[in-house]
Amino acid sequence: MRPPAAPASGAPWPAALHTPLRQPEGEDQLVKADAPVRPRGVLFDLDETLIDSRTAWAGRIAAFLHAHLPMHMQTVPTASGRSGVGPVSDTQQPRDPRRGGVTRLLRWPVERVATICYTWVSRQVVLSAEAERVLTTVQEAGLSWGIISNGWRQKQQTFHLLGLDQRTQCIFISAAFGVSKPASAIFLAAAERLGVRPQEVLFVGDSLKQDVRGAHHAGMRTAWLQPPSARRKVNSASEADVTLATLDDLRALLQRDT
Repeated sequence: MRPPAAPASGAPWPAALHTPLRQPEGEDQLVKADAPVRPRGVLFDLDETLIDSRTAWAGRIAAFLHAHLPMHMQTVPTASGRSGVGPVSDTQQPRDPRRGGVTRLLRWPVERVATICYTWVSRQVVLSAEAERVLTTVQEAGLSWGIISNGWRQKQQTFHLLGLDQRTQCIFISAAFGVSKPASAIFLAAAERLGVRPQEVLFVGDSLKQDVRGAHHAGMRTAWLQPPSARRKVNSASEADVTLATLDDLRALLQRDT
């Protein structure tokens, strides 16, 4: 594994998370600059942070089908092994909808096709091994953690399929909350749910505008999971307290801090 990425400020880990908060020029800060900032909680973005774009799209499709299928036809395999309605019998095991040809699908009732598609797509909504490792590390470090994600209310189904709603009670979806990132209100509400002060929270996300700047203006420390397309923009990294190439970098840093 590559060495942990150095904090953008140039200070060695974990000093970047233990130094006074920077005061943004020309903007009000919600916490005092000399406030203690040792992390006691971690908040994550979801899309392109804990899950990749393919998984995010599978979650959107599954949520749409879940919202429109009759309840008795929904079989919801989740990361925790539970099923939303009931187990799928051997004769009902879904086939990959990409196989078997269009002719076979056309002979099936529409609801059956939708059910098979829903079950197959749902099984694509899983956390990567890297995300599993970092969440395990956060839990073993004794840190409170949660997730803030912009999206519609039905995104709750994605969290359910990932099994995340069984692992944390701190899940904030912008449409359900009423405010989207980068507004400070959603960050502050999540910190309150964790039971820690904003300056004791490390926020991890891939978007400089929505995640890094939003969390920073709410008084939180920030870790930018730098998208591959942005890795040549060196100046952008200075906005975050820590710049990460992968979630495993964060895992290594947290292990050093415990």
